[in-house]
Amino acid sequence: MSFISKLFRKKPSYIHPVFGTMGFSNIRSGQSYWEGHAYFAPTKTTIEVFVDGDESGVAAGTEEFYEEAQKRYQGLVIAFRPEINRQLSGLSKIRVPDDFDASYRLSSISVIDRKIRSDWTLFFDCLFDENFSVSIELDDWDHGIVTVDS
Repeated sequence: MSFISKLFRKKPSYIHPVFGTMGFSNIRSGQSYWEGHAYFAPTKTTIEVFVDGDESGVAAGTEEFYEEAQKRYQGLVIAFRPEINRQLSGLSKIRVPDDFDASYRLSSISVIDRKIRSDWTLFFDCLFDENFSVSIELDDWDHGIVTVDS
């Protein structure tokens, strides 16, 4: 197979019971993942998911992690909301609203297998000022860094 045909070869896809129709992305060895969309119960929306795995499918612990992320979501919002609001208050010309759910929309999550790694990210769209987006880069459940992008 030539380089050009490898470059444009259709990546494998499959339908996962939790993460829906998924497409595979292989950045480099050991850093591959599946992309899909899944229902996220705490926000009652469908979000994009980036799920650890290899060409054979998603990693074994990802469904368990996704379930745990949904259970812990409100606690994470409570923990990181002050820092999100502090950063946006200094950047946005619009006053940061008090209601988190009306101000931010969870757009995607990286879904990990904790046997492989502990770092993962929540991504939010900023609804009150579309010039900004927010990510929380977490190391397991307790430690994270808030980043506001424009």
